[in-house]
Amino acid sequence: MSAVSALRDPAPEEAGREGQRGQAAQSNHTLAAVGAVEGAFFARALTVWQPEHGRKGLPWQGTRDAYRIWVSEIMLQQTQVAAVIGYYTRFLARFPTLESLAGASLDEVLALWSGLGYYRRARLLHACAIEVCRSYGGSFPDHPDVLRKLPGIGRSTAAAIAVFAFGRRAAILDGNVRRVLSRYFALHPTPPGSHIERLLWELAESLVPPAPSLSEARESPEVVTYTQALMDLGATRCLPRRPVCKACPLVTACKAYASGEPTRFPEPRTRPRLPTRRWVFLLVRWRDQILLQKRPDCGVWASLWSLPELPPSAASESSPPGGHAVRNWLVFTGLIPGPDAEFALSEGLTVEQSFSHFRLHAPVLQVEIPGHAKPQVCLSSPGPRPASLGRLHPAFASEPRFRSAISTLDPSAIDWCWVNRHEALAMGIPAALRRLLEAAG
Repeated sequence: MSAVSALRDPAPEEAGREGQRGQAAQSNHTLAAVGAVEGAFFARALTVWQPEHGRKGLPWQGTRDAYRIWVSEIMLQQTQVAAVIGYYTRFLARFPTLESLAGASLDEVLALWSGLGYYRRARLLHACAIEVCRSYGGSFPDHPDVLRKLPGIGRSTAAAIAVFAFGRRAAILDGNVRRVLSRYFALHPTPPGSHIERLLWELAESLVPPAPSLSEARESPEVVTYTQALMDLGATRCLPRRPVCKACPLVTACKAYASGEPTRFPEPRTRPRLPTRRWVFLLVRWRDQILLQKRPDCGVWASLWSLPELPPSAASESSPPGGHAVRNWLVFTGLIPGPDAEFALSEGLTVEQSFSHFRLHAPVLQVEIPGHAKPQVCLSSPGPRPASLGRLHPAFASEPRFRSAISTLDPSAIDWCWVNRHEALAMGIPAALRRLLEAAG
């Protein structure tokens, strides 16, 4: 069996545990050997190709500023370059230094991140800035192993920062690079966590160009060009569905190309059908103001401002939909003085959003509180539920998380705010809500 075919064929299911360990160890040794043999050609081909054919003019290129490199690497995680450029420019205009980011509130950071998605990145970005200022005097450490200990920085991101900011010799393995290596060696690194995935890291490390000499081992200029070339190749030539193989500098030695079916590598993952979750939002208006509520610091849209939420079963009511549950909620929160107070209720808007693990479908009930009213969104001091509230509406009582929240809720402890539409669009709100407010006018 050839070295490469040994890598392609996983251990049979009936093999004993010791046999599987043996094959994994043998593959481990083989990958290291292949990396040593192929490394000189692989690295040289990329470093020669990149200056003429690589991407140029991106706003985070041509800098050794670790702060700017770090911000770009975090924004580029699971997000296309075209979507990031505008956010990156605006973000650095508002937070030009690490210290300015660390000194900002999380709300300010989320407001600038709004629409970019994966908001956990923004929360960890803010936490990382604070940690670097507190523990490292405002300067990023230059070693990837130390960088990996900071909030939100994984192995590949740490390597990218170490390479581009400090010229360190380190290997990256993001999605694009994983695809390049998988095709070059005709590997199927799935499922994640398999021994092939672990070996890809070893291969990526073995292919990084060596430092020019021992005296220059700390900084390796060639590794910067090589790493950028690897990223550029995956983004512009070794594309997932339509690779431009004939314009690739590695085509003469690429085993996936030689097979005649390069898109088979890596094997596409089967994505399960996403379940649908149903929520109900309230768009509460008073004069020119909209009521927003800050979401909890964990879960979906954590720490973002959003619309108040009702139990999904509230939308199934008729005459009008959600009427009783909405009135119940408005009285409880102090937005109307009692169950007989006037307000207008209408429907017709919907929030649709796809997440990594579910799809959200949420009808939006629009509530108009009369302009002469004086709604209160929180009590001046904790107290019992208003006596006029009466019995808890079945829509709340039937769902434990809402029953618990309503029975123990202190409205004064919730973050609410009245803002006009333009102010809301400048806050840290989910992209789905931004689209809704822009459409609703």
